[in-house]
Amino acid sequence: MLLKPPQKHMMHGIPCHVERVTKQARIVYQIKEDMINILHCFEGHKEYERWHK
Repeated sequence: MLLKPPQKHMMHGIPCHVERVTKQARIVYQIKEDMINILHCFEGHKEYERWHK
């Protein structure tokens, strides 16, 4: 992988990244060497907040 996507680390030291897909939808992913693993997809912010707490 030549370019890494924009990265925003999750709160509380969780070793994942979060990306907004639409206004409310988010995906949580990890980057390992040349592979991106999608860990979870969320429909809205409330669902995401409940998951990471």
